[in-house]
Amino acid sequence: MDTATPALPTFVFILAALTPGQTPVLPATASLPTSPGTYSVVVATVGDVDGDGSPDLAIAEVRSWVTPGPGSISVLSGTDASVLVTLDSTPFAAYFGWSMQPLGDVDGDGVPDLLIGGMATNTPVFVAYSCATGLPIWINVLPGPLTVGPGPILAAIGDVNGDGISDFVDPDGAGPNATQIRSGADGTLLRGITGFPVGASYGFNAAGVGDVTGDGVPDFVVGSNYFGNRAAGLFSGATGAEIRSWPVVGPIGWAYALAGPGDVDDDGVPDIAIATSPNTATGSEGQITVWSGATNQQVFSVQGEMVAMNLGLLLTGAGDVDGDTVPDLATVATAPFASTSPDVVRFLSGRDGSTIANFELPTPLSRANRIATPGDIDGDGCSDVAVGSQEWSPPPIPSGRVQLIRGPGPALDVLSPASITSGAFALQARCPLEANAPWIALFSMSTLPGIALPDGRTIPLALDALTVLAVTPGNGVFFNVAGTLDAAGIAPTAVSVLLPNDPALIGVTIWTALVTADPGGAWGVGRIGRSRPLLIVP
Repeated sequence: MDTATPALPTFVFILAALTPGQTPVLPATASLPTSPGTYSVVVATVGDVDGDGSPDLAIAEVRSWVTPGPGSISVLSGTDASVLVTLDSTPFAAYFGWSMQPLGDVDGDGVPDLLIGGMATNTPVFVAYSCATGLPIWINVLPGPLTVGPGPILAAIGDVNGDGISDFVDPDGAGPNATQIRSGADGTLLRGITGFPVGASYGFNAAGVGDVTGDGVPDFVVGSNYFGNRAAGLFSGATGAEIRSWPVVGPIGWAYALAGPGDVDDDGVPDIAIATSPNTATGSEGQITVWSGATNQQVFSVQGEMVAMNLGLLLTGAGDVDGDTVPDLATVATAPFASTSPDVVRFLSGRDGSTIANFELPTPLSRANRIATPGDIDGDGCSDVAVGSQEWSPPPIPSGRVQLIRGPGPALDVLSPASITSGAFALQARCPLEANAPWIALFSMSTLPGIALPDGRTIPLALDALTVLAVTPGNGVFFNVAGTLDAAGIAPTAVSVLLPNDPALIGVTIWTALVTADPGGAWGVGRIGRSRPLLIVP
């Protein structure tokens, strides 16, 4: 087993909050060493390895041929970030962990296992690892040579051959336009898919999307490279046949990320998310489109707001992050070229693609490498998201970081535009996870850290949320900003909020957040919602 311990920048596991001043639930107790020449920081879902009821994470420091040694992979506890097991890197020469996918329990020991892809000398290698021992279960070295690049990013797609173990797709298994479905039990080839339409250039990436065709076998999507005439195609897991395809966006389009978000339109059929971009010299805004698995109709489409934003560069189905029972998406938007700004993680609503929340990676020059959805790490009923990133500040030697971002939490619907007028406005609470709970809407003039709770959470708004708007003397308190949710977790009627009719408030932004009551919770607080800005206009 590779036990080398380079002593340079640290690779830190942090639980980050989305609301101002909110403190981590999990302590940052573990750090993993990294070394010069880190090629990528990859994070993957693995399941509950230690049996404590909380999902755990696999984290890889990936090295290229430039730096001696294959890199390292550790599985960390979702409860306290302690290292549960370190994987044996012996089968790999480089790019160890470039591809990581959960396979479930391959060896029948009751512990979920991992599929790892990378390079052995000059050929691709796939290895299934026991997360109980850190040792290989099976090793599959593919025919070479392949001396350029780290090899394909594999996609676990579910059990195709009925043996109870998840299988996987190698999107570029034997060169362009040659995708392979392989067994998760032993890595052998189940089905090779060739004969794609001319110009399709499939093989850039792949993702499992669930059983779209209704035949009981999971299906998958495969994306094109820079020069394909199609962005992506949907394929049958049972037969390998192409079911449908989607056109490119722009003159030289490509699907730079794919995801299976689940059933966002509630018709019983899983849907498909595709992030596309023209391949231009300056990058692009990026566009994410969700397509109905049942009808192939567009559910929604979201475009980035700026050139070179590359919205969708990384994309994953995030589960329900806002408590409305609809699965959502998490994506990454990049900083502009030559910018020192960090990348941004954005949560998108599965209902309509609207932005639920943004999270800016913590340091300048933070560049996201991979995104994954481990599940509900902090036990608040909403899914969380993990992002692996390189930290290039200060340059030139990067360090690695895994940021675990708390799901934003329950939604607060404001039944008026984001711009509100002095005098009064209406709002309505919605939180399906908190049926019959009392709620209060808090308001604040600032985004300063709020009230710390004994359980490690923070009410997101400052103390003035509970009292007054003190722009000028004489402004009164907010009234009628509380109520009770019904059995569906929705406030039966909107409530009127009395806003002081003061000219000094025009142009001011106030912040609002929803808090539900729980007599058994810390300070009687149940669930804490995300904060939203409201601009006061004439």
